[in-house]
Amino acid sequence: MLELINPDVLKDRPRRASGFRSADPFPHLVIDQFFTPIFCEQLIAEFPPFERGNNLNEDGLPGGKSTIEDIRSLGAGYTLADDLFQSVEFSSLISDLTGIPDLLYDRMYVGGGTHENRPGQELDPHVDFNYHPHQGWHRRLNLIVYLNREWKEQWGGSIEFHEDPWRPPEQNRVRRVVPLANRAILFETSERSWHGFEAIRQPPDHESISRKSLAIYMYTRDRPPAETAPAHATVYVERPLPFVLRPGDSTAAQGARVRKALTRRLEHIGRLQERDRAFSQRIITELRKLFSTAELLQQQEIDLLERLFHREDALLKLLYDREKEFSRDIEWLQRRVAGQQIRLPVIGAAKLAATPVGYYPNDEWCAPLLAFDLDLSAPSKAVIFHGRIPHRFPQGQTLECTISDASKTTHFRAGDFDWKIPAVMPPGERASIRVRASASFCPARDDSSAKDARDLAYHLYTIEVV
Repeated sequence: MLELINPDVLKDRPRRASGFRSADPFPHLVIDQFFTPIFCEQLIAEFPPFERGNNLNEDGLPGGKSTIEDIRSLGAGYTLADDLFQSVEFSSLISDLTGIPDLLYDRMYVGGGTHENRPGQELDPHVDFNYHPHQGWHRRLNLIVYLNREWKEQWGGSIEFHEDPWRPPEQNRVRRVVPLANRAILFETSERSWHGFEAIRQPPDHESISRKSLAIYMYTRDRPPAETAPAHATVYVERPLPFVLRPGDSTAAQGARVRKALTRRLEHIGRLQERDRAFSQRIITELRKLFSTAELLQQQEIDLLERLFHREDALLKLLYDREKEFSRDIEWLQRRVAGQQIRLPVIGAAKLAATPVGYYPNDEWCAPLLAFDLDLSAPSKAVIFHGRIPHRFPQGQTLECTISDASKTTHFRAGDFDWKIPAVMPPGERASIRVRASASFCPARDDSSAKDARDLAYHLYTIEVV
């Protein structure tokens, strides 16, 4: 099966193994031309359409990432790839390159398979789950082969190897590798193998660009005790503020990124809180079993209980302190913006001609009809709306946008949206824009104790003229 691998990769294995172990910031290899050129082209040609894969995000909504774990269903090339990955010869090759013996192939491709990411997608620095969820094996290696015929560094999407993303940015060394076609990234998975990739930025002349790859994960039944850790899911670290703010950008652009970064953190915290509740319930269940026996508690069990109580008390104090900090920050922000004229944020070479109708800047809600005019200072090709359909609309929301005499209607499911409306307009023109929503709700109608009598349809964060 190794005839699918570029012959140059099979040579000088000891030298490559030495490079793997000494790589910074953790063991890895970057191998160009990993497959034979003909086989790589076959994989690219048979790469599945985005819509065929699982493209739901953590909230169960369509997102910008699509994956397929059943690679044998994708065509003859991917069947050959699967045959290669499960062969003894391939495991032996990867063992020679890394120095890790007795590697196991995961026929389920848990978390692996084909990956496709569209523009705007990024992957925060993280370490992967450390045990196979079904077999209990130790996760040891990731192998990712990129399948993009063309890619440039300025497009983003480069994989990042972090020394420690918990540190301040200036203290965290990062290595970046561009995802070029037939480039393989082989790296050890451990408690320090922090990796991710930069946000994909769509170039104007490559509107259909996406980041494509094939990934497999390899395991062993055992691992040196010094490298083991208690079982955990994938651990993410959100990108710090210096990665979010870009000097020289407009206030509106910076604000949009700050809101997005904070929203991601809150959503991440929400998911962790759900997991925390599940762990707490398991603890209660096990304690019920412990105290149902007639045996006296041993000192080891008393020590465990003391750790439990100490941990929960520390969390309670943290939450109370957070409440006071939130209140202080909200009061400061309210004083800061008091008396200011806050209007719909517009990014790009255009300005609001007058106060918009149907937009509530204090909480970014829009009425079923939003109307505003823009004065253009440069030529435009499109207007992009960045917003969110609330989850209280389980069937989603249909929006109709009219710019001058042209209209476009799109249905959005609940969640964030980036809606691009073609709008070719010369500088100096005044554009009249109207957006109608198919559904709305009134808090006062739904809850007699509520005082908010507005009709609300969706959140609108920014409008970008490009």
